[in-house]
Amino acid sequence: MQPTYRTFWLTVPVVLAILFLVTLLSGLGGVTVIQANADTLFVDGASGSDPANNCQNPASPCATIGQALSQSMNGDTILVAEETYTETLSIGISVTLKGGYEAVGWTQDIAANPTIVDGSGAADSVFNIAPDTVVTLEGFIVQGGNATDEGGGFFINGATVVISGTVIQNNEAGSSGGGIWVEGEGGSFDVTIANSSLVTNTAGGEGGGLGGCCAETGNLVTLNNVDIRGNTAQGDGGGLDIRSKVIISSSRIVSNTAGASGGGIQGTDVSIYNSEISENEANGSGVIFGGGVRALERLLLQNSLVGNNQAVGTDESIGGGIAAENVEATIIDIVIKENEAEFNAGVSMFNTVFTMTNSLIVSNTGTGFGGDPITGTLMNVTVADNADDGVSLGGDVSITNSILWGNGGDDYNCPAGCTLSYSNVGVGNLAGTGNISADPLFVGGGDYHLQNGSPAVDKGTNVGAPNRDYEGDPRPIDGDLDGEAITDMGADEFRPELVFVPILLKS
Repeated sequence: MQPTYRTFWLTVPVVLAILFLVTLLSGLGGVTVIQANADTLFVDGASGSDPANNCQNPASPCATIGQALSQSMNGDTILVAEETYTETLSIGISVTLKGGYEAVGWTQDIAANPTIVDGSGAADSVFNIAPDTVVTLEGFIVQGGNATDEGGGFFINGATVVISGTVIQNNEAGSSGGGIWVEGEGGSFDVTIANSSLVTNTAGGEGGGLGGCCAETGNLVTLNNVDIRGNTAQGDGGGLDIRSKVIISSSRIVSNTAGASGGGIQGTDVSIYNSEISENEANGSGVIFGGGVRALERLLLQNSLVGNNQAVGTDESIGGGIAAENVEATIIDIVIKENEAEFNAGVSMFNTVFTMTNSLIVSNTGTGFGGDPITGTLMNVTVADNADDGVSLGGDVSITNSILWGNGGDDYNCPAGCTLSYSNVGVGNLAGTGNISADPLFVGGGDYHLQNGSPAVDKGTNVGAPNRDYEGDPRPIDGDLDGEAITDMGADEFRPELVFVPILLKS
């Protein structure tokens, strides 16, 4: 019996070690454990086969992405060859999926090898991504999703997701997020979309292209070089409706339609850089806000175009280009032009604290900039050729180094609380330091650069002025060549042409 006791005492430490390991792993909670040696799996819908296939042999790939996912572990990469895959996919692990491959040498060329994942109208999202996962998706065309609720193309819940080189098109959601829906029910989310497009998706609720909720700390959507075009929402946010922090850069939000407010985008905490927001429409019953942008809490707009957007409402339409209500707003180097609304066609603000610098508000079909009550500053802003008033403001507003000229109504309508200085206004004899009233001599024809001899050149103040104009040219420049560089009025800093006189040297 001696061997029996020996076996028992050797087994006890092993059992204890296993129990310790189980306890340790259970304490990790939602932590994703990546396997030590991640595998690469291969999918080719044309030549592959699924039965009893672990998808790891490139010469014998699987036929479906679903089979590859079923064979994958955390950290694996799935390469998918050119083909149309009629599937709806649930992802519950951390994995990378890459399309655009040819199935011989397995080299990637996204343009030459279109890889389509088509939900084929099934009552589900094309991709459903579970909480606490880290998922990267690159080089696909995602289409044909038809979710009953949110997220026709993608439903993302509490995950970290990177989507790049991907077209998300022709998806539908009965509720919100026709192309993509992100939410934090399962934990905070961090979603990045780059070098991609969201095109002609439809939502029965909000967010035709992309919808998201909610605004808890840690939730973030980042868009870089993304086309959001031709999407439709029956509710708010034709292109996007994001109720969390969203950062948009080098992107185009164009030709989207909302059946309520926010034709291009509606959001709670929106930052937009180097982007175009144009030809969007908010058209619905009641009072409609924001043909291009509707901001609800915070708005940062920089170096972008907001143009040719329209707000239409059966009762009222407010803010053809931008509508901001109860917002902290910062607007820098923006062109706001040719927008349409019944009230405040260019920019509308209510109960908002703002700064606007180096911007053009021109050729809008109503008042260029209207707001009441608001608190803020306009510095080096040009407001011209709007069909109604240039500015119509109520509250504590400071206007400096600006040009208000050639508008269809009053260039300057601010009954009380406004301070005007070093500005060129169509109405003469206005109180304030350094104000003038003289034709600013714009180049004309929609070009609001200053010409040589403009009375606005070197007539502003350097105090508090930006160090560059709306195009990035340095300020101040000695535009009148009197030896002193003083900031110009308006969004543009005039750059005098240097004339070189030839000198003949005699020997």
